[in-house]
Amino acid sequence: MGEILWGFESPFSHFAVGFTMTQNKCPCGSNKEYLLCCAPYHQGEKAPTAEALLRARFSAYALNLPRFIIATTHPDNPAYQKNMQQWEQHISQFSTTHHFEKVEILDITPGEEETTIRFIAHLKRGHYRASFMETSRFVKQNGHWLYRSGVVAEHSS
Repeated sequence: MGEILWGFESPFSHFAVGFTMTQNKCPCGSNKEYLLCCAPYHQGEKAPTAEALLRARFSAYALNLPRFIIATTHPDNPAYQKNMQQWEQHISQFSTTHHFEKVEILDITPGEEETTIRFIAHLKRGHYRASFMETSRFVKQNGHWLYRSGVVAEHSS
C-alpha cells in the first residue's frame, strides 16, 4: 500500500447499508478483490488513472466513505461545499439509501492532465432503479486525479 495521503480511517469501519461484500469483491464491478482494487486508493494511494479514481469513487459511495469523495473532488466542482460536515452528511445519506450494483464504463477519452469518462452507475433505491449515465471530467492537479465535473442523464434498464 502507498503512503496515507488523506488520513482516512479503515474503510472496513464504514460499510454502507447499500453494499454487501460478496466474496470480498470490489463494489466497482472490476471482479477483483476489494483489497487489490479500490482499497489502496481509499487508504491514500494515488489513483494512477482517471478510470481508477472513478471506480474508487463509486466504491467509496458503496462503502459509505464520504471523506474519500470529498478529498477527490476538485474545489471548482459545482457540488463542492465549504461546510465539510454538512457535505459529508449529505454524501453519507445518499450512500446509505442506495444499493450500488456496479459501474459500467462506456467510453474514455484519456489525456495527460484531463480525461473524460462516460459511464453508467447501476444503482437501486429500495425496489426502484436509480441508475444514471454520466459524462465525467477528471483533471490532474499536483499529481492527483480529481473529479472536476459531470453531466448526468437518467438511464433506464
